[in-house]
Amino acid sequence: MPRPEYVHPTNRARASWGYDAVRTHVDTSRSRSEPFDIEISDLLSDLMHLARSEKLDFGQMLERAQMHFNTEVAEEPSGRKDWDPRRG
Repeated sequence: MPRPEYVHPTNRARASWGYDAVRTHVDTSRSRSEPFDIEISDLLSDLMHLARSEKLDFGQMLERAQMHFNTEVAEEPSGRKDWDPRRG
């Protein structure tokens, strides 16, 4: 069976995936409702613990993520960049 052709994701899709990751983390950790920026920080903190336990350099991964983000934003077509995945 042939594999479907790869479709390059949009930044809107990436934002939605990030939102889903935060919501899943909140649900899984059973953390109380916090402002969204604190929920993101809590997820990042837990990822730092994971990286440390796996002897991975979180700072290096964060730098790589920043480079990917910058490239993806630069390739973004003009238009609405303020889309909020919480509002659809």
